[in-house]
Amino acid sequence: MSDPESDPTRVRAQQALQTGRRRRWLIPGGLFAAVALALFVAAFSLQVVVPLIGVGLVVALYGAMVTVAIAVADPRSRNRAMAWLMATMAMGSLVLAVVLWAAEWPTPL
Repeated sequence: MSDPESDPTRVRAQQALQTGRRRRWLIPGGLFAAVALALFVAAFSLQVVVPLIGVGLVVALYGAMVTVAIAVADPRSRNRAMAWLMATMAMGSLVLAVVLWAAEWPTPL
């Protein structure tokens, strides 16, 4: 019987989660954060509250990614934590974008 962690078809066994350098997650996470921040800053012309929450969320989660990259020595734990943080950043940005879209949707008279 083979070890389930060595099965390359399992998501948790992917190379990006098992080994690798910190920049494997910090560079794509930084690019995503930059795009999300640009969109939230552009949305300040529509509203203030939702984009402000979005900017705070993205900055906090990318800051957490940098903190994990510095503080966690085990590559496996570090990569999994950074993957979760990046996924949370993406989902949070998506939810806030939908909230912004719904708030700006014209209401029928």
